[in-house]
Amino acid sequence: MTNKHRGSKKYFIPALPPLAPRALALSVGGGLPFPFNHPGYTDYYFGRSAVWHGVKSLGLTARDRVLVPAYHHGVEVEAILRAGPAVDFYRVDSRLRIDLEDARKKMTPETRVFYLIYYLGFPQPVEELLRLRKERPFFLMEDCALSLFSRSGGNPFGAFGDLSVFSFHKTLPVPNGGGLVIRGEGEGTPGNTATLRRPPLRVAPPLISTLSHLSASVMNHLKMERPTAGRLVHSVLKKSASTLLHMAGIERTSVADAEFDPEKTAWGMSALSKRILKSIDLPDVVARRRENFAYLLDHLDLQERFVFETLPEGVCPLFFPLLAPDKERVRRELLAHGIETINFWSVPHPSTPRGVYSETEYLRSHLLEVPIHQGLDTKRLDYMISKLRKALR
Repeated sequence: MTNKHRGSKKYFIPALPPLAPRALALSVGGGLPFPFNHPGYTDYYFGRSAVWHGVKSLGLTARDRVLVPAYHHGVEVEAILRAGPAVDFYRVDSRLRIDLEDARKKMTPETRVFYLIYYLGFPQPVEELLRLRKERPFFLMEDCALSLFSRSGGNPFGAFGDLSVFSFHKTLPVPNGGGLVIRGEGEGTPGNTATLRRPPLRVAPPLISTLSHLSASVMNHLKMERPTAGRLVHSVLKKSASTLLHMAGIERTSVADAEFDPEKTAWGMSALSKRILKSIDLPDVVARRRENFAYLLDHLDLQERFVFETLPEGVCPLFFPLLAPDKERVRRELLAHGIETINFWSVPHPSTPRGVYSETEYLRSHLLEVPIHQGLDTKRLDYMISKLRKALR
């Protein structure tokens, strides 16, 4: 084979980390880290269910208000509203940093909760928030759905406030899983003395949904290793599974949609997801993600498109964010080369005021998430970099 042919090899790069089949039989051993080892931890099928139960645990009423960043997914806002309180919004700048001064102005006597999102694993000024809480008491709710295993000052994200929520399938190859941590009395900072209500017991999720997501992740692993054969097998199995599910009248529940269904808030994380967790070398996940992110920082000469120009200590990055002038065109071009990307939070919750947060609206139109997960190696990163350069120029 000539060098020309070698250079033209096409890879498949999934947006999320795929599951190697051998992981189902492995066990790394040892205990799981925060949040899994926290005494106030409860698992769920969805991260959005953790949000709903977390807000419910505060015993809020319709008169109470939650202060939420203007840059959000949307489903977490819906979960908050369904739990009872109203919402207000505060500014996030074009570098995904919350504006504490704007948030301070938006606070009212009815503001009971400050909802903080750590975007893509990167820090926010949580220490300043804790100081503000001494002046104006409120519950601090940390959204760590995009920042599993990130740390600040030696402490994990989610260990600063009163409660925190997580979503695991974005970082790890599990078919489902979210988490809620409610911190015990004496763990938080002064300002709130209320005893938070512990959530009720969960029920097992439908096996068919777990197996559906599990098989898709395994197929992505096969397509990464054997792109041509993997695509063929995946296509055949996908059509067959879709036909069988339709004939049986079975509905698959996706963890990636934007719907909030209160009837599914009692679903816990599946036993298969818990089994897979024990097979993953979690420190290696963090190390690989940091290495891959740093590799793109060093080798992708598109600094004018970067959102983050450095990788702070302690950050476990979720994706590599890029600003694309024509996001949908870039996504299509990359997908034609086998590279999946995430159209990051393009649609706000309907309750978000329009025309007020211009930087957030710009991010929704231009921010593209490029994979840097632990399943990628240097040759695949180089392949992706070459395609990104062409697509973004």
